[in-house]
Amino acid sequence: MNLLLTGFMGVGKSTIGRLLARRLGYCLLDTDTEIERQQDCTIADIFRDAGEIRFRDLETRLLESLQSVQNTIIATGGGMVVREQNRALMQSLGKRIYLRTPPAHLIGRLSRDKHRPLLHQGEETPEQRVTRLLNEREPIYMEAEVVVDTQHLTPAQTATEIIRKL
Repeated sequence: MNLLLTGFMGVGKSTIGRLLARRLGYCLLDTDTEIERQQDCTIADIFRDAGEIRFRDLETRLLESLQSVQNTIIATGGGMVVREQNRALMQSLGKRIYLRTPPAHLIGRLSRDKHRPLLHQGEETPEQRVTRLLNEREPIYMEAEVVVDTQHLTPAQTATEIIRKL
């Protein structure tokens, strides 16, 4: 069985994924890291040079290539769930786990982060963008088989809670 960590950017999917992989003896695949490796450039470069649609296409292609993967923790990009096709691919891959964190907590983590291309597009402040995107995505994230509220948990406690809920 694979476990797919979903949730907004900055929630800790990569960190918690590493902990879970170690504890469960699973492999870890971070989709953003894998796309950067495959494209030999950063996510920010892809957004800047090719746009968000191209990046979402790369996410879909990666999910399609993972259909035979087993016993893997897959830390997904925060917006991967936006495409219906991606949601179906993710569901076929394994159990989805939503790492839920309130907007105020995320804004505190992300407000100084210059490496998140979606935070620095358009006229919105990062705070406005986080709030809007999280409100748009929350119903989709909530489709996950497991939901863990992470606000008052350390990454290690979150990993323990995920294992308990499985």
